[in-house]
Amino acid sequence: MSTSQSERHRAWRARSLIRWRFMILAALVGVVAGLGAVAFRALIAVFHNALFYGRFGLFYDAQVHMPPSVWGAGVILVPVVGALGVAFLIQRFAPEARGNGVPDVIEANFFHQGRIRPRVAVVRPLASALSLGSGASIGREGPIIQIGAAFASVLGQWLRLGASQLTTLVAAGAGAGIAATFNTPVAGVLFAVELLLAEVGVRTVVPVMFAVSVSTLISHHFLGDSPALPLPLPVRPLGPLTPESFVLYALLGVACGLLAYAFLKGIYATQDLFDRTIANPYLRHASGMLLVGIALYLLQRYAGHYYIQGVGYATLHEVIAGILTHPGFLLLLLVLKYLATCITLGSGASGGIFSPALYLGGTLGAALALPLAQYWPGLGIDPGLFAVAAMAGVIAGATGTALTSIVMMVEMTGDLHVAPPVMLCVALAYVIRRGLSRESAYTVKLLRKGLVVPESLHVSMHYFKRADEAMAGAFSWHPDTGTTADRSTTDSGYRLHVRGGRLSGWQAHSDEAVRTDFVAVRADTLLEDVLIALDEAGARLAVVVQGATGGDIVADRVLGVIGPDEWLGEELADARLFPHGR
Repeated sequence: MSTSQSERHRAWRARSLIRWRFMILAALVGVVAGLGAVAFRALIAVFHNALFYGRFGLFYDAQVHMPPSVWGAGVILVPVVGALGVAFLIQRFAPEARGNGVPDVIEANFFHQGRIRPRVAVVRPLASALSLGSGASIGREGPIIQIGAAFASVLGQWLRLGASQLTTLVAAGAGAGIAATFNTPVAGVLFAVELLLAEVGVRTVVPVMFAVSVSTLISHHFLGDSPALPLPLPVRPLGPLTPESFVLYALLGVACGLLAYAFLKGIYATQDLFDRTIANPYLRHASGMLLVGIALYLLQRYAGHYYIQGVGYATLHEVIAGILTHPGFLLLLLVLKYLATCITLGSGASGGIFSPALYLGGTLGAALALPLAQYWPGLGIDPGLFAVAAMAGVIAGATGTALTSIVMMVEMTGDLHVAPPVMLCVALAYVIRRGLSRESAYTVKLLRKGLVVPESLHVSMHYFKRADEAMAGAFSWHPDTGTTADRSTTDSGYRLHVRGGRLSGWQAHSDEAVRTDFVAVRADTLLEDVLIALDEAGARLAVVVQGATGGDIVADRVLGVIGPDEWLGEELADARLFPHGR
C-alpha cells in the first residue's frame, strides 16, 4: 500500500470512529428525551392533582375529561397560584424560559452554534409543568423539545464538539422530544429537518433518526405505543377525492391559513398588551391566568367540563369521535381556546403552541363540516376527516412545519388515506399565512430580536469543489525566525508565519494577532470534507498541501489556503457558520 493510500485509510478509520462516537451520543440524547417526556408528564400530574384535588398523584390522563375540582368556585384561583410559581421560576432563574421554547432552540442552532444554558433544561420543564398542571392553555411539546435539545447542547459543549456536530446533536434532541411527545417518530425527524438543521444530508439526518428511534423506544416502554392523541376515524374506506370535496378541502385550507395568521398575531399582540399595561411580572401573569380561571369555572358549571384547560386532547378526542356535534358550541370552544392560549402565553406562561394549534384546527374543521354533512350528505364529507385536515393546516400555517404536520396526522391516524386531503389543506393554509405574514409563530420571536432565520436550505455545488479549486493561492510568508522570503505580495490578506521552515501560525489581516488554529488538507480533498475537518479541529483556516498531511507542515509544500471567504463563497459571509467566532 502506497503512502498516500495508507494515509487515506488511516483518515477513513479515524472518521469512522468519530461517526460511531457521535451515534452513541445521539442515542444518549434519545434516551434523555424519552425519559424526559415520561418525567414531564408525571410532573404535570403531580401539579394537577395537588392544585385541583389536593392530593398527590403521578397519573393524569389528558385524553379524558377530569372531574370537577374539589375547590368548587375556588378553581378560579388555581391558575393564579400556578402563575405566581411560574413567574417566580422565570424571573429568578431563566427569563428566556417565558413563552414557547422552540424559537430559543432555533436561535441556539442558527446563531449560537448550538449553545443552550443548562439551567433552561430545568427551569422550562418545571415552569411548563406548573402552568399545565394549574390549567393553563398551552402545549407540552415545547418543554420536552427543550429538554432534549438542552441536554444535547450541554453534553456537546462538555465534550467540546465542533459547531456542526453540536447543532446536529441539538436538532436530534429536539426531534427526539417531538417523537416522544406525540409518538410520531417520522414527524420528529422531519421537525428537526424543517426547523433546526443548518445542513440537510445523510451525515446530519442519520443521527437525528437514531436519537428519535431511541426516544420512541423509551416512550413506548413507559407510555405505550398509542399516539398521544388517538384519532378514531371511521373504519370505512375514505375513497378518492371528488371534485366537490376537493373544492371544500381547498376552502378549508384557506380558512386554516387565516386562523393560523390570527393565532400567531394574537399571541404576540396579547404579549405586547400585557407588557405595556402591567409592569410587574407576577401581577401580569396572575391577572391573565385569573381570566383563564374564570373561563374554566364557567365552562365546568354550564357545559359540564373544563374543555379548554391544558393540552385539550380530551375535547379533541370527542370532536373527532363525533361526540361533540353542535357547530355553534364548537365555534365557542374555538374562540375560548384561542383567547385562553393568547392570554396564557401573552401574560407570561411557559409552554408550547403545537397542541393549541391542533385544538383550533380540530374545532374549526368539525364546525365547518357538520352542517355540510347534515344538509348535503351527498358530498360525502366526514367531519372527523375535516377536523384532521384542519389540525394539520393550522399547525403548518402557524409554525411553518408543512411536512411535519402532514406526516404527524398520518402517524396519528394510522391511515394513509388521510394524506391527500391533509396535504391539500396544509399547502393552501401555508400559502395563505405566508402571503399575510412572512414570519411564523416560531420566527416572530427571533425577528423581534433582529435575527433572521433562512427560509430554506439548499445544497451548494460550491461544496463539491476540490480544495485546490477553492483555495486562495495568493498569500505571503512572514518568518518568526530564519530568513524565509515572501512568496507572494498580493492583497489576499492571508499571512502565513514560518519557524524553522515549517508553518507556525497565520493571520487573516496584518493587524490581527497570529493564530495557530489551522488544519492541513490535500489538494484533492472536497471542500465539504474541508469544512468537516475545520469543524472537528475547531479551526478557521485550512492549508492545502502537496502529499501527506500528517506532522508539521513544511513551507515548500504549501499550495494555498482556504479561509472564511472560501468556505461558502463570496455571496455568504464567514459569520454564517461562526457568527460569534470560535
